Amino acid sequence: MSFEVSRMEAESGIIVSADTIEQLFRGAAMGMLNILLDRTGVESRSARVLSANAESTESLLAEFLNELLSLILLDGFAVHDVRIGMIEDGFVVADISGQRDMPPAAIKRNIMGISCRRFEIAGSGKGDCRAELVFVS
Repeated sequence: MSFEVSRMEAESGIIVSADTIEQLFRGAAMGMLNILLDRTGVESRSARVLSANAESTESLLAEFLNELLSLILLDGFAVHDVRIGMIEDGFVVADISGQRDMPPAAIKRNIMGISCRRFEIAGSGKGDCRAELVFVS
């Protein structure tokens, strides 16, 4: 699993490549966290279960990331790690670890939402899952 930050004119986002769909979802979440949060000092003291559903896998990825974003920005939950438990039939469940009390100045960048610009799942070789995500500020 790998992700790279991409800077487009007036937009930012990440490009994620992975061997499996679970790794793709985790890589997208961790990439978003690296842009959104300064996780220095954020500890894994609390756990949450996060779920999302959508009609397509592409929409599911965007919906999952938007749910994670809401957990951070609306609930003030500082995320330390994301582990994908299951992706099946348009449904994803993830275990989220972190802390309930967001450290001061932990938010590095304001992100209002996420959209999936490109989404690919190919054969069964390495790096067959790929997504390009755009963050709306």
